[in-house]
Amino acid sequence: MTKKLQPYLFLLIFFVAILLIFRYSGTFVEGSLGSPEIYISHSINNNSLTVKTANGFYDIGFLNDDIAEVNFYNDSVPKIDTSFAVILHADKHPISISNHTNHLSFFRNNFEILIGKKPFRISFIKDGDTLLNQRFGYFDHDTLQGFKFDLTSNEKIYGAGFRTTPTNRRGQRLNLYNQPRYGYSVNAPDLNFSVPFVLSSKGYGLLFDNPQKGLLDIDSTQQNVMEFSSIGGKMAYYVVAGNNYDSILYNYGKLTGFQPMPPRWVLGNIQSRFGYESREEAENVVDEMLKAGFPLDALVIDLYWFGEGVHDSFYMGNLEWYKKNWLSPEDMISRFKKNNVKTVLITEPFILKESKYFDTLSNAGMLGKNADGSTYVIEEFWFGPGGLFDIFQPKMQGWFWKKYKAQIDIGVAGWWGDLGEPETHPAEMFHSIGKAEQVHNIYGHYWHKMLWDRYAEEYPDVRLFNLNRSGFAGSQRYSIFPWSGDVSRSWQGLQAQPTAVMGMTLSGFSYMHSDLGGFAGGEKDEEMYVRWLQYGTFNPVFRVHGDFRVPVEPYQYSPKAQEILKKFINLRYQMLPYNYTLAWQNTTRGTPLTRPLFFVEPNNEEISGIDNTYLWGQNILVAPVLEKGRTTRKIYLPEGTWYDLFTDEKYKGGRWIEMPVTIESIPVFARGGSFIPMSEAIQNTEEYSSENLIIHYYLDADAEKSEFTMYEDDGKTNDAIKKGMFELLIFKAARFGDLHVFSFSRDIQGAYEGRPQQRNIELVMHGIENPPAFVMLGDKKINVVNSVYSFPKIHANSANFDSIENLLTIRFEWIGEMADLQVKY
Repeated sequence: MTKKLQPYLFLLIFFVAILLIFRYSGTFVEGSLGSPEIYISHSINNNSLTVKTANGFYDIGFLNDDIAEVNFYNDSVPKIDTSFAVILHADKHPISISNHTNHLSFFRNNFEILIGKKPFRISFIKDGDTLLNQRFGYFDHDTLQGFKFDLTSNEKIYGAGFRTTPTNRRGQRLNLYNQPRYGYSVNAPDLNFSVPFVLSSKGYGLLFDNPQKGLLDIDSTQQNVMEFSSIGGKMAYYVVAGNNYDSILYNYGKLTGFQPMPPRWVLGNIQSRFGYESREEAENVVDEMLKAGFPLDALVIDLYWFGEGVHDSFYMGNLEWYKKNWLSPEDMISRFKKNNVKTVLITEPFILKESKYFDTLSNAGMLGKNADGSTYVIEEFWFGPGGLFDIFQPKMQGWFWKKYKAQIDIGVAGWWGDLGEPETHPAEMFHSIGKAEQVHNIYGHYWHKMLWDRYAEEYPDVRLFNLNRSGFAGSQRYSIFPWSGDVSRSWQGLQAQPTAVMGMTLSGFSYMHSDLGGFAGGEKDEEMYVRWLQYGTFNPVFRVHGDFRVPVEPYQYSPKAQEILKKFINLRYQMLPYNYTLAWQNTTRGTPLTRPLFFVEPNNEEISGIDNTYLWGQNILVAPVLEKGRTTRKIYLPEGTWYDLFTDEKYKGGRWIEMPVTIESIPVFARGGSFIPMSEAIQNTEEYSSENLIIHYYLDADAEKSEFTMYEDDGKTNDAIKKGMFELLIFKAARFGDLHVFSFSRDIQGAYEGRPQQRNIELVMHGIENPPAFVMLGDKKINVVNSVYSFPKIHANSANFDSIENLLTIRFEWIGEMADLQVKY
């Protein structure tokens, strides 16, 4: 380098350094005009703080003691007070503010929002701990606008909806735009159901309240920055605090709504395929399932119900039975009902030009449009040229609902909504409330709301089952049961599912599940099919589905496979008391059915990214086998004592174990010190009753007290909790040295159909190594038989000790509201 160039090089380095200092010091903001974000003034209006800066206004407020809201607006960013996601209103609790030289302190109780003046920044502080800092202020980069937040170096970020990238999203750049991907498997970042909500290991949730096409960058540049942005629309976010992950999700449920109770049958076995082409075929499948001895609660009928299922004969949009292949469908539905099998039908929001209703809807202006107001015909749609329902129009919703109602009135029990991203949605299309990219992410949300509202109006006592693969934050309150789209029928597709489920669980959607067995492509693989269904036993919804290339019904597999699968499907039905209680916990508290291990050991860095081993509720741990030919499975067991659910072998937790596996089973464990209520095996949920309960209790020497509250209602009445049509069964255990004291109590909120007047209880105590000295029911002694053989199922007061299995089984009649039991051993 010549000496003449050296001064210019030094000058260049100097200017670059100055720019970097301004860029990262917090004294400069990428505002809409490139102007510094500087505090100017503030005022209090209606319990909300309004801060004026050089770039606009920030409305800052508290909705309650745990949720704060920030809403930015200026001349080019409109102030929008409505929300598609949020339903919680501020409670108007007294707030306080103090004005200091360099900052404002705005707080209520132990939640403080600190607003720096120069440089401008917003910090959220709970119980003295800083949860989150908004870096600089609102930014506008021409095509994207939004907010940036500081992340600490070791902070984990979870959620953001349906992805199959690692559950800890740190380092990922994710699109906020619902999009299908046929045959996806692992490491797919952008799929059908994006949710602009994340959950942080620092103890907060963050909701970006904007449905428009956007971006979530979670420190992809490794500069400890998280960015939420969109192409426009409302610029607002909510910070949700909590003492732990469960409490954050509970508060998020308050903010956006809780999932209603499912019909009990939804927790049973649902059989589906793409697709059953005729009434004869559908009836044959149901008959073969029952003949083979598989429990069954519902059959799903794909798009063949309204057409041939081939190009030029799909007739999508007709939404009427194709009578050529489905003669007298109401008779078929009635026939299924006599066997306690529900009928579920598919619907889509598209209409092909071949449909007899296309011109009607087009001429009425009820489809997506071009800029000139004419109907936008989608030429590249896989099923053929057609249009998209403008679901935002009330008259379109009314027409659509009439098609639903016609089928409900002949006995259809549930719905499968497909292609709801929407699958094909050209950016140039217009809807009544905006362009495609502005409303795309709330298209499914509006669809769900339409169904929910219409059911509430016309079938107010019926619980809605709405299977769908897309939506928005808050869609859970409309009783959506999301599934993970067109997954590859492959081991990689199976391996992606725990990640898919966990991402949605941590985004407020606890009923995420997959097409068991895989959907797209692939070949028949019995081992994979068995492993997928074993895993599905511990999923929120158990629904086998796949395309026509490979058999999907379990009776089409080998006798050995059928034997294994019957064991697991029967177990799912036996677990109905436990699983239905998990649904109640989710409805009332937002508690996830599927729980990551870090919920119980939040400070354990080693397990912060594990999702292929998880908790089913609080008392069961599941480690599905996800690889072909595996003979061992490495598993982390959290602190405590754990019992193999199938063999009763006991393990010490707080460590990794290597467990041998065979095709017959997968590793499943019960937590020591826990109750797991079950019932006897049944063929469908219509046979269910809690009159005879088998309550498993797993001893743990370190557990001095245990409790489980079981929820019961009629399994079908909508708003049973609100109407008081339920009861709670409360099981408690306390240990005093060698004495175990059990109490069973009923909290009867009101009458409901099928409520037992008394119950026959079989208490199974696991881990009893020696015969008990005595067993007392109230003040009466129960005789204990020492036998390794089972004794007759008589529900008189009796007990049996099995020295081989280390089991003590006590049977007694639970009459009245209370029962007490003492066991000394």
